[in-house]
Amino acid sequence: MARALSSKIQMQPTPVAVVSRSLFNLEDLSKYRYWAQPVSLSSWAVVTIDGGDALSWMERQLTQKITELPSSGRAIARLDRVARIKYYGVLWPAGTTSFKLLLPSQLISNLEEDLEKFVIMEDIKINYDLNQKWSFVFGPSQKAHLINFFGEQGHLIELESSEKNADIIFSLCSIPQLGKEITLNELVNETKLNEYAVDYSKGCFLGQETAAKIETRRGANLYPSVLKIVGEAKSGKIFCDDKAAGEIVDIFAISDNESIAMVKLKREWRVENSSHNFKQDHGEFNAVVSSAPYFKDGSNEEKSLSLYHQAVKFFESAKEEIALTYLERAIEFDPAFADAYEVIGVIYARQNKHEAAIEWMDKLLKVNSKSVMAHTNKSLALMKLGRIEEAEEEKSLATVKSFSAFGDEAKVKKQIEEEKKKKGQDLVRRESMFQQVLDIDEHDLIALFGLADIYFHRESFEKSLSLVNRALEASPKHSQSILLKGKLLEALNRAQEAIDIYQTGVKTASAQGELMPANEMQSRLNQLLNLKS
Repeated sequence: MARALSSKIQMQPTPVAVVSRSLFNLEDLSKYRYWAQPVSLSSWAVVTIDGGDALSWMERQLTQKITELPSSGRAIARLDRVARIKYYGVLWPAGTTSFKLLLPSQLISNLEEDLEKFVIMEDIKINYDLNQKWSFVFGPSQKAHLINFFGEQGHLIELESSEKNADIIFSLCSIPQLGKEITLNELVNETKLNEYAVDYSKGCFLGQETAAKIETRRGANLYPSVLKIVGEAKSGKIFCDDKAAGEIVDIFAISDNESIAMVKLKREWRVENSSHNFKQDHGEFNAVVSSAPYFKDGSNEEKSLSLYHQAVKFFESAKEEIALTYLERAIEFDPAFADAYEVIGVIYARQNKHEAAIEWMDKLLKVNSKSVMAHTNKSLALMKLGRIEEAEEEKSLATVKSFSAFGDEAKVKKQIEEEKKKKGQDLVRRESMFQQVLDIDEHDLIALFGLADIYFHRESFEKSLSLVNRALEASPKHSQSILLKGKLLEALNRAQEAIDIYQTGVKTASAQGELMPANEMQSRLNQLLNLKS
């Protein structure tokens, strides 16, 4: 059964404890992701790689461009000749000839074996202390070294944290854990390391040929995804339509009948927001599919925006002090987030703390010197304080900047018009080219689709539909043509026909591994079904 999350995010010994759904999304996990609660890295170690030849050796062996390594580092992997994982971690520069590598402790022996096998005359050595205990803290720091930890921005601190829930947090963030999301000798294309740690533009590295061949075809058949489950489910194999669909790697109960599962899912079922009835040996459950990770706000800027949205909800619920706390934390994550400064100033003004409101509007102007609202709100605050001359001056500045903003807007509009003109000229050129092809071969798929797409953008929907039908006669499984036909039926207010074509199209495109058109069709299908209901 799924592991339940208590109010302290502890794993329960009994299956599927009943908890409130909101606890999973808010306070229990936010204290780690937003409020600097350390997360234990008890199964990880930091290795120092030193030597005059360290950079050149790693450049040859690893999946990333080490010569272009940013100070926050990058995820890296070491593959064998058939693109299976030997070790992985996060690597960052620690000096001219020195690097730090954070990796699962169990993989240090693989790194050492690599050095013994391939390093002959090079000047390279490694050092580590397994007694050192590390923790990861999500978000910014004034003192500690910032790293990009598999898509999550944060920093390391030397601390033996008593926190035991790292596996839950890391699973939901798709931070690859050895023995769970990652197994040794697993094909890199079937893991999130394919996104985090592999640079296909780099050039030669061991395993590149195999990995690139898989990537440029249809991608991996199995890939990490998220299931939002209604019904009883557990870790293990899952089936759909009497076919093996994938495997649940980890699962967390969020109520008596709902769970979040991290899965390895086959491409046929990986369409974003698609709903399926999966089976296990104990029974059946329904699940909605989404891409991994579960949490989508990995960067500091994205977390800042999440905090801002939570602050707005508190503000709307008249919980202004809590809103202020969230807004100030949002600014710590992203000091350039102008909207947060403005809302803080507005809250203080509502509380008749006009000096504080003015102070925050001045901070806003340092972040965005063109802000009209900073001067407008500052003028209102000064007026309340009886500082009339200063208030009038701020009002004048707001007016001047408004005119400047209108000027900027006019420039943007002019640029948009120029782009539209260029696009129109390109459409005329392409139309002529496609028409010439059809004069030679009236069944040419690319020309039929290309011409249909042009007429769609010109809003000549009936003409476009006639062409796309011809394209589908030439190639009934051409997913882009199916998608375009659905859009045309929507534009012609033939909603049920659009629903039918999208339902067929999602199955066709996903079966062919064409997930981009499949995802768009599923998204449009969901919108139409919601409107219908």
